[in-house]
Amino acid sequence: TAFKTLLGTTSFRTIYGKACHLPVELEHNAYRAIKNCNLDLMKVGANRFLYINELDEMRLDAYESSISCKERTKRWHDKRIKAPTNYEKGDKDMKNGVIELYDEDGNEYIANKQRVKPYQKILDTNRDDDITLDNEEEVT
Repeated sequence: TAFKTLLGTTSFRTIYGKACHLPVELEHNAYRAIKNCNLDLMKVGANRFLYINELDEMRLDAYESSISCKERTKRWHDKRIKAPTNYEKGDKDMKNGVIELYDEDGNEYIANKQRVKPYQKILDTNRDDDITLDNEEEVT
């Protein structure tokens, strides 16, 4: 009965002059009233206590599983760390993917390895490599 006509009312109200109440709503209200009348407070208290204990157990299980997941992740990460094992006197310990770069003048600077892109030499385009269609004998 959510559909409304141009008059702003439902078709049921236009015909019968009153709002339509479905039997489902009446049954639901009656069920709720009967449920409240037959309420056993001791049983409700026991059910609530069991529900709170179940929630507490679920929280503890989630906490324990998160700890074990963190431990497994740490073991997996530590197993894949590749560190040099042969240090010599005077070696620099560059952590977190840091590398040393040199510019054209020989000046040294430090950069993050993940941000560095490979250098591509610019091709010399001044040479005369153009081929015209008039010189077909030269092209093989």
